[in-house]
Amino acid sequence: MVQKNKAATLTFTLVFLTMFGMQPVHAQKADLNIGISPPLTHIIIQPGKSALTTVSLENQGNFDVNLTTNFVDFTSDNKTGIPVLSDNMSFSYMSLQDAEVHLNTPFLLKTGNTKQLVFEVALPENSVEKEYHFSLVTDVEPIQNSLHDQSGTAVSGQIVSNFIITVSRTAKDQGIIELQSFEAPLFLDSLSAITAKVFMHNAGKNTTVTLGNLRIVNVLGNVVYENDFLPENILPGAGRQVFGSESVNKDGEEYKIEQPIRYKGLFLLGPYKLILTYHAPGQEEQKFEHTVFALPISALIFVILVYIVYLLYTKSNLFQGRSRKAKPENGTQHKLDS
Repeated sequence: MVQKNKAATLTFTLVFLTMFGMQPVHAQKADLNIGISPPLTHIIIQPGKSALTTVSLENQGNFDVNLTTNFVDFTSDNKTGIPVLSDNMSFSYMSLQDAEVHLNTPFLLKTGNTKQLVFEVALPENSVEKEYHFSLVTDVEPIQNSLHDQSGTAVSGQIVSNFIITVSRTAKDQGIIELQSFEAPLFLDSLSAITAKVFMHNAGKNTTVTLGNLRIVNVLGNVVYENDFLPENILPGAGRQVFGSESVNKDGEEYKIEQPIRYKGLFLLGPYKLILTYHAPGQEEQKFEHTVFALPISALIFVILVYIVYLLYTKSNLFQGRSRKAKPENGTQHKLDS
């Protein structure tokens, strides 16, 4: 990543977090395969400063393509963190530094080739402290007009690289993570699993990540479950669900993927305390607790059903026994009467 000398005091970070995916983004239909990276660029910049950043487009498919790039704002869906694209662009201080490629104008990218688009962010001295969220949207059209998918529809695609520009004089993280809601049962069956859904809200001034974990402690005080949250980007004023994390190995590299918060014991019994800790990088740790009571409901129902069957069986045998005794007596009485 390149920076100009006049931006020496600039804090410049690239964030590759789960809000927009851990890997380069691809648009793939039929024989179209276009990769774009990075999926997310986060720049923290002071008023009056400038910086350069690069987006790479790679044609990994079998056809030459025309690419058309354009910037549009995005917002959060307040649930999953997936960007919701708009139709306009409110940030006017970003320009493409390329003599041959222009925004909103198609350019050719041959198969096997890579194109690097260099953008400059240049802020005036009087810029207010604010955060901007927008996406570089690239439309993909194959050169061959005969390229169709199985339904006979002409194939095209679209890929997105997202930008967060934080205008800040101090370059400090001013995100504030708050607990928006915590969903977990109060009572559950001993044979069930303890599950929880956690939703966080960013009440701060800039995009930040959620840090923390969730522990489950049994009645004896033993920790039976513990999992760190997968760091999630949350825009200021927005919220989203956060998950636990699981480490996976892919192509020799270790990644963390989201994992639902779920604990399944052999037989749960008694109170279980769910202890949630959370915070943003520049925030003191916060804590929330919730107690779940595990009761042997299914076991009690089973015992009751067995008892009912036993009573029915006993009464049935008693009735049949009385019937057998009654039949000979009736027969003897009949003979006497005759």
